[in-house]
Amino acid sequence: MKEIFKKYGAFLVFCASILLAAALIAAVFLGASMPPGAPLSSSYTQYNDGKETAAVRLGDFDGLAALTYANYTEGEYVVPFKNGLPQGELIDLKKHIPAHGKGTYQFVLSHIDAERDGAQETFAAMKKKYLGYDGNLHLTVYIPTVFAASAVYLDEELVATAGQLSNYDFSDYNQNYLAQTTKHKNGTRGIWLDISFYGGSLEGVGIGERAGHLITIHFESDGRMLSGMRGTPYIGTSQEVDSLVGVDLKFATAGIIIAAVSFVVFVLLCILKHSLSFLPQIGVLTGVLLTCVSRILLWSSSTTPYFLSAAGMLGLSFIIFAPTFMMRIKIKNFPVWKVLSGVGAANIVLHVAMVFVPPTFFGALHIYRIVSGIVLAAAVLLCAGYLSFKRQYGIPEAALPVLAAATAVISPFIPLYALTSYSQPVIYLFFAILIVTIAVFFKEFARTEQTSRYLTNNLQAEVARRTEDLKSVVEERDRILRYVSHDLRKPIIGIKRFVGELSASETDPVRQKTFGTVQHKIAAVDKNLVELQKYAKLNFSAEHPERIDLAEILASVYDALSPDCEANNVHLHLDADKISAFCRKNTLVVVLNNLIFNALEHADCKNIYLSCARIRKDCIINITDDGKGLSENIDPFLPYKTEGGIPGQNLGLGLYICRELMHDMGGKLHYDRVDGKTVFTVLIPLS
Repeated sequence: MKEIFKKYGAFLVFCASILLAAALIAAVFLGASMPPGAPLSSSYTQYNDGKETAAVRLGDFDGLAALTYANYTEGEYVVPFKNGLPQGELIDLKKHIPAHGKGTYQFVLSHIDAERDGAQETFAAMKKKYLGYDGNLHLTVYIPTVFAASAVYLDEELVATAGQLSNYDFSDYNQNYLAQTTKHKNGTRGIWLDISFYGGSLEGVGIGERAGHLITIHFESDGRMLSGMRGTPYIGTSQEVDSLVGVDLKFATAGIIIAAVSFVVFVLLCILKHSLSFLPQIGVLTGVLLTCVSRILLWSSSTTPYFLSAAGMLGLSFIIFAPTFMMRIKIKNFPVWKVLSGVGAANIVLHVAMVFVPPTFFGALHIYRIVSGIVLAAAVLLCAGYLSFKRQYGIPEAALPVLAAATAVISPFIPLYALTSYSQPVIYLFFAILIVTIAVFFKEFARTEQTSRYLTNNLQAEVARRTEDLKSVVEERDRILRYVSHDLRKPIIGIKRFVGELSASETDPVRQKTFGTVQHKIAAVDKNLVELQKYAKLNFSAEHPERIDLAEILASVYDALSPDCEANNVHLHLDADKISAFCRKNTLVVVLNNLIFNALEHADCKNIYLSCARIRKDCIINITDDGKGLSENIDPFLPYKTEGGIPGQNLGLGLYICRELMHDMGGKLHYDRVDGKTVFTVLIPLS
């Protein structure tokens, strides 16, 4: 069993995700998560001369219910009046495609019918459920967002507004609020209404003054885009309505928090790894964020409803678009995934455009949206199933395309902007997508940690091997240096003595000059061997870097070399600030001694200045002399270069060795000629 799951685990997860998505899709189409629709009262149809009327009567529904029907009048505002009957055509709000411009929705909430059989029992049940502190029955009606401006009336009284209707005189429709408007202003929000019914007795209940309430909604767009109600109103106790709307609000808020944190994590992963491999996950998280944010903002008061609608539609299209980047499928070198991505990109444009198109195109685009969503979802499922079966997907990666495809199928059939339980299947899909995306992160994190652990172990072993090799090389170098500087110097000393004896006995001026040249050459070689001998005696590689006080080091160098300078009529100056540096103490002292002795021997100077300072992340030590300087065509750090082109004038290995020592401990050594003075600059890092 373990071997089967190891081999086909991703495909099994793919199949399980399909079953989960199918259950959620079935829940949407069967209306499992939507409160039942309140039945229309047939008696109001009789009162309205047989015209179908959107009227709901107490006692005909049990608990929370959806008001799925309304009377709709397009292009005009119907005057509301007490005990009036709704006007306009009866429409199903679940299927209604709103028009641009303005219009009116109306529906009636009626008391129980006192003339029905069992009216007394029904009235008692209603009192037990809806009785308020004032002795009346109270119901709460939630009206979802109405695009893009609205005025809501309860009977003849104005009870709520959102945005501003253009050229609207409130005095034409009510007596409690008298004002006029000129320009249209967008504004939407969910509206809660408290509906009160007489709860004293059955007397007078039925048809008459206290029998029912007429709710009238005037709405308007800016004349170019769609308007009207998004979703269906709900009726029930205040607790029932609040729990229905509040659940979706809490879900959306939690989704925003989780998606935002995950989004930041994946973006940081892309930056740290210098890779775009997490773009599909980032795209899905972007879609969830956009959708949830737009829902919450539309639930509250908003002056940009179309922008938020477009953001929500954009979010849904991103969720199905992003996984197409995960499917790098080719058929006979034809990039199928590019075609899927192209269709997904077209869906993005379509979803955003639907918010702004006129009603004449909305129906056709909606049908195309459904068809293209199903086709794209089917293609994504086929590709994801193939890649899962071929083990090109990991276990969490196999579920993401399935959930995205399910979202693409469900979204055209639900009122996206109504924060109601009817849209909860999509919220559940969002959370499933977030869980899968987080699982992808933890899987990648675990894999990265494992890879880092392997690399660390391998690197440590490689460092150990390299260290041993380096030690061998250093030991071999030291043996060669000792041989060159000590063993090779012995015959040089003998040759120097023999040449001196021959030169002393020679009387021929030409031969004496030749012997003099040979002696000079031998002296130069001997001097270089002495320098090498000094270098070989110091095991610089064994010295560990440490934190040092430059002022103390420079003071010790000054105290040690001042007598030598005075013996040569040279004044050594010291100007040292207290600066902490990180370097090899003995190595630095050798370098500074060598630079000062070079100035004494070769510069013909009167003053040598030793100073230190701090520049950004480095410490600089300057050894400056007022001597003659070096020839411009000479690099003082190259060994065996002759100054001025005169054979035999060898500069030696001192400066070359100093520079290598500085490089070896992470520092630098520079030479410059400034204002007639020679400046050697040593750079070492701050501690």
